[in-house]
Amino acid sequence: MYNIALCENSPDDQMWISNALEQIFKELERPYLLTEYSSGEEFLCHMKPHLYDVVIFDVEMNRISGIEAARRLREVDRGVIIIFATVHSENFFSCFAAEPLQYFLKPMQFKLFRAFMLTVVERIDNARRDQFSLTFNNVVYCIPTSDIMYFQSRGRQVEVQATKARHCFYGKLGEVEQNAQLNHFIRGSQSFLINSDYITRLKGENIYMANGEILPISRGKSKKVRDLYLQYIAQLRP
Repeated sequence: MYNIALCENSPDDQMWISNALEQIFKELERPYLLTEYSSGEEFLCHMKPHLYDVVIFDVEMNRISGIEAARRLREVDRGVIIIFATVHSENFFSCFAAEPLQYFLKPMQFKLFRAFMLTVVERIDNARRDQFSLTFNNVVYCIPTSDIMYFQSRGRQVEVQATKARHCFYGKLGEVEQNAQLNHFIRGSQSFLINSDYITRLKGENIYMANGEILPISRGKSKKVRDLYLQYIAQLRP
């Protein structure tokens, strides 16, 4: 499933993009979900990190522009693909702050849009090899493993602490630990599975994290945790 958002205040352009996406994904025989917003304010009210694979913004909108909405999205989600559409080419340089992948001038041409979306789908597929996917309240979130600081077990739920957000899902930490994409994560205790990239130092029975948090090491596990961490550090050296 590819999760796409469209933030567009022109009904005609909204319909054109919606129809174009339907045609493209029908051709690809891939499932997708399109969520449509008619203003920057509406989008920001529903925005969540790691929710969308792609967001298409109309640059010119009342009050909160597409550029501003995209900039705020980029602050909390480094992996989302951002696309801009505008009738004014002079807006091109203003879009850079949101780090868009593409910029289209209206009226959009289907041939160019289709070719670009095929590239986007391939890019998403490649990125998902390094993402952790979770489902909560029937919503799927795809989080780059490089953004995850640690997993924490809380009863029947597992919480995911990312750099810009916190998510949760129903599951067991032991099952999460078996994920091959998380082979550089260290089980410090029964409750924590920690990304080695965010560990700054180990001292006694404590793990010091890059964000200032101090996480516990289970009694008797200090040597094992230290050995695993030193092995990981050694692998990083040329």
